[in-house]
Amino acid sequence: MAYDPIRDFAPITLVVRNTTILVVKPDLPVASAKELAARAAQNPGAIAIASTGSGSMPHLALELYQAAADVKFLHIPYRGAAAA
Repeated sequence: MAYDPIRDFAPITLVVRNTTILVVKPDLPVASAKELAARAAQNPGAIAIASTGSGSMPHLALELYQAAADVKFLHIPYRGAAAA
């Protein structure tokens, strides 16, 4: 690239504040994000997580969670919140 996105851009204002929640089915025996990450670590790619679409805020939150916890979920992108 002809530019460095870190060096050549500077934040100027907050554009949006987004609230994202993580919920699980009642029959999944986890009570926290830490417990969910531990379960995902034992079964990489086996736990499906829905989002409102590829590149959406929930999808990006999932990617951040996976990177921070060093785990892998199965991303299921839907076309919007109602379907997810």
